[in-house]
Amino acid sequence: MALANYGSLLAALLLVCGCCTRAWALNMHDECRTPENKLGTCVLLRSCAPVRNLLLKPDQTAEDREYLMKSQCGMQGKSVLACCPFSRKLPSRFDAPVELPKPGECGVMGITDRIHGGTEAPLGAYPWLARIQYYKSNNRYGFHCGGVLIHNQFVLTAAHCIEGVPSSWIVYQVRLGEHDTQTATDCVNDECADPVRDVLISNYVLHPEYYKENGADYNDIALLQLSETVAFTEFIRPICLPTAGNRADNLTGKVASVAGWGQTETSSSSTKKLHLQVPIWDNDACAEAYTDVRLSIIPTQVCAGGEAGKDSCRGDSGGPLMRFAPYNGSTRYWFLIGVVSFGLERCGTSGVPGVYTRINLGSSCLTPERNGGTCVPVVQCNSIRALLSKPVLTANDVQYLESSRCGVLEKKVLVCCGAPSNGAASTVIQAEQIPATTAATVAPRISLEERAKLLPVECGIQYTDRIIGGERAKIDQFPWTVLIQHRKRNGQLAFHCGGALISNRYVLTAAHCINSIARSWTITAVRLGEWDLQSENDCQTFFEEEVCSEPVQDIPVERIIVHPQYRATLSQVKNDIALIRLAQPARLNDFVQPICLPLSSAARTTSYDGKIVQVAGWGQTENVTQSQYKMFVSVKAVPEQICQQTYPGGAIDITQLCAGGEANKDSCRGDSGGALMFPEETIAGPVTYMAGIVSYGRKCGLAGVPGVYTRVNQYLEWIIGNLEP
Repeated sequence: MALANYGSLLAALLLVCGCCTRAWALNMHDECRTPENKLGTCVLLRSCAPVRNLLLKPDQTAEDREYLMKSQCGMQGKSVLACCPFSRKLPSRFDAPVELPKPGECGVMGITDRIHGGTEAPLGAYPWLARIQYYKSNNRYGFHCGGVLIHNQFVLTAAHCIEGVPSSWIVYQVRLGEHDTQTATDCVNDECADPVRDVLISNYVLHPEYYKENGADYNDIALLQLSETVAFTEFIRPICLPTAGNRADNLTGKVASVAGWGQTETSSSSTKKLHLQVPIWDNDACAEAYTDVRLSIIPTQVCAGGEAGKDSCRGDSGGPLMRFAPYNGSTRYWFLIGVVSFGLERCGTSGVPGVYTRINLGSSCLTPERNGGTCVPVVQCNSIRALLSKPVLTANDVQYLESSRCGVLEKKVLVCCGAPSNGAASTVIQAEQIPATTAATVAPRISLEERAKLLPVECGIQYTDRIIGGERAKIDQFPWTVLIQHRKRNGQLAFHCGGALISNRYVLTAAHCINSIARSWTITAVRLGEWDLQSENDCQTFFEEEVCSEPVQDIPVERIIVHPQYRATLSQVKNDIALIRLAQPARLNDFVQPICLPLSSAARTTSYDGKIVQVAGWGQTENVTQSQYKMFVSVKAVPEQICQQTYPGGAIDITQLCAGGEANKDSCRGDSGGALMFPEETIAGPVTYMAGIVSYGRKCGLAGVPGVYTRVNQYLEWIIGNLEP
């Protein structure tokens, strides 16, 4: 019935074609708009899962049929083209579990050639290799990352292949069965492969705890869902994931394989599939190799390579680290043990291996409650860590901990960690009634509810995911970060403080940036959209393509409002918060966006203790007083009691927040007034909230001494009470 329905409806669509030529002007892969006015591309109808599923729906409504008609965007020969929406990011996981192929169905190559370092792979080798294509606006496309097929509808890749590309790029489709990127049909010695298969990506999921630190990527893994089921052939097959029998193997000193089309010693990208063998390192030895660049290597990573001229490089990001290993003690199959994550800028450096996301730690297991979970180190499981932090463990607690164990890796206990509940708030901030705060308030001329509506509905979204120990931010990262311009007595203009855009008319900063500056200085303007202080036009290169931001916006200051109870002494700083009203609205774009205030009841009571927060700016670094580029660093929030012990005369209270205290990681003078940011994963996607304002601290980046921040959620009534239309 489904096929008959498909054929009859397709025939009907073709008949309509002759009457609608004006709307059928697009070609394959042209940019288009769906009936919901979402951006998409014009593709074969059968390749677009949402439209195809609607076409096959047995009980179509009149609205369904109208949607199908409006989805049409062109013809290719006798095939209907439909406007298909771009892939979307899912907040946590796919709807239904799938059964992965078993060894024999996976991990099989149709060739027996041995692997040689850095040579061209035989035709048909590694049939699970995938190339990821991006849509880069204006009908431009490019392949810039790799992946690995693990199922007839899923490809595994690196999270940085999605989060680390320009915000205007969209992960678009996967190419399977490729060998030579410059030929339409791949042939070697009169043997030819099947044509490549290009499959659209419908959805994708990032690891919920993916993050970057000091140039390194952690939990760097993502799953792509294909819009069509892929038929396996000699040239397209899945690789096997580790099984219970081999996921705990100690691989140190053994040899693994990498393959792809990445950067080589002589060119930025190879046209033919290459492969090589690399030795696997012990994680402690790998960490030692990265000591000079202050990178941590954690159990969820595996290192391999380190031989001069042999490594996987940029073009292979997200590609597989593989082993040809026995299954059940006999037949050997290819198993995935890692996903290419990062390495030194110069690929193939002797004595420094590449770093991969370790796959065998992501193995499934059952929690003591018999729910599905993931086998991970204790440090990565918040529920187990919370249980271990209890002052006294009961017999039931101990039994639960024992039942949670699922293995040991490099002398570290692994536990079965269940998925966290998804109770995060939406990105849409409702103008709800703001609860009373502990800070001083302003008598409102209009209601707080009406003033709250002046804040943006959408905020905290990055169109990408004073620093000590920081790394350079991407050109479109932290788009709410602003610079406050001062005019000195001699007329010189300079930036000495930061702030955060909270709406198109208001910037939140520290009161000491207003009241504690030299009397001869005046605040003149706020700069938005900055990245490189020494460049008039900011540009950054991603995968050999230059991406440039829009010009900075220097907006004069109309009014400054300092908290009426701000005070600063040698030992105490209180109510260190101020608002700046801009003389004209900021123009919002990919490089200028407001950050979210923690308006919801849940956000107001959030405890940041032990959580990762971020600071960004152009402040003091280890080497220079001010950084040329926008920098950022991730630090942990510190409990109030510990901060009080560090600053015994500071009278640290609930209106303040402490974070940092790790050697060489902190925010410093040039970032005073900047935002302490709390990134949170919500149902609608990642959102960044303003947790604090950089206030004060001792010597920057001092071990055991956190920085002090004004806690924003304690001043919401004061902030909103001072907003004007």
